[in-house]
Amino acid sequence: MVSQPGHTSKAASTGKGDCVKPSRELFCAEYLKDFNGTQAAIRAGYKPHTAKQAGSRMLTFVDVKKRISELSAEILKRPVEDLKLRIRNELEQIGFADTTEILNDFGDIDVKQLKKFGAVVGSVKNGKDGLEVKFHSKIAALELLARYAGFVEESKQTITVSGGKVIVTIDAGRPHSEDAEDGS
Repeated sequence: MVSQPGHTSKAASTGKGDCVKPSRELFCAEYLKDFNGTQAAIRAGYKPHTAKQAGSRMLTFVDVKKRISELSAEILKRPVEDLKLRIRNELEQIGFADTTEILNDFGDIDVKQLKKFGAVVGSVKNGKDGLEVKFHSKIAALELLARYAGFVEESKQTITVSGGKVIVTIDAGRPHSEDAEDGS
């Protein structure tokens, strides 16, 4: 147990330009687990019989409130980052899969291999000649990955012609096309 966690002179950088004492940083992290100041104070090292007052006092400090807000924002960003990573991983599986591995030595589909290619397989059905497997487009997946990686830049130009608009979209990843729209 820490005897007086709130009275340490050492400071921890929050990475945001401010410094929060290590005991306060620990309190902030613990507080975000259940938003209970008393329990956060106990987990941060305060004695149970003083934790209610300590937790209440901690929540009045400007640096603690600010740090809790910063940590909350970081936590909220995680699901978005996790989703981006999952999408990228799925696209990589589709774009870089060697789908010939799904075939056995006789050129027939090996059903056991289908599980290995879960992200790559678009659909499976029984056809007149046996099992039919359709794969997601490798080209589309690679194109999306190229955009994700920043290899493809898109730019738009708007040109006004006699009261109407002509929108020209130039996509460096494909042959460019022109779409005309009447702005009136």
